[in-house]
Amino acid sequence: MIFPYSEVEFILSSMSQIRSLVPWLPIELSLSKDFKMSAMPLGLLDSGADTSILTKEAGKIIGIKKIKNDKLVKMTGVGGGSIKGYIHKVYHRLHNPKDRSDTIVFEGDIVIADTTFQQTMPQSTAIWGRNSVFSETLIKFDDPKKFEIWI
Repeated sequence: MIFPYSEVEFILSSMSQIRSLVPWLPIELSLSKDFKMSAMPLGLLDSGADTSILTKEAGKIIGIKKIKNDKLVKMTGVGGGSIKGYIHKVYHRLHNPKDRSDTIVFEGDIVIADTTFQQTMPQSTAIWGRNSVFSETLIKFDDPKKFEIWI
């Protein structure tokens, strides 16, 4: 499956913003294998992220009624910022942009954030990290044009 890089706008401050090409990827998520109740959040495919993270708002859309559970984790990013969240097991489905019937499906852990994401990345509802997306697929980055995903 070949996906194009997307142009996104990052807000650096109230007076400054930049546009950049990034590997943005929609992945359909569901609590059930039949994907009857699902959402397709757009997230950054981040090879530097250990964990896949989803906003709590998107977690509620896919049917997670109780975000908080006994699997609390605290994650720290490169800039030193931290975020708390809770691990949930969900089904992931990637759709080939050229043929939506061509899919990759796998089950994996995702952290549902206990807070909202930073306002500097308003388009993002997810970060796809190595513990789920990268561990279940093969990914080739062809910066800054495209990236390929296969099993």
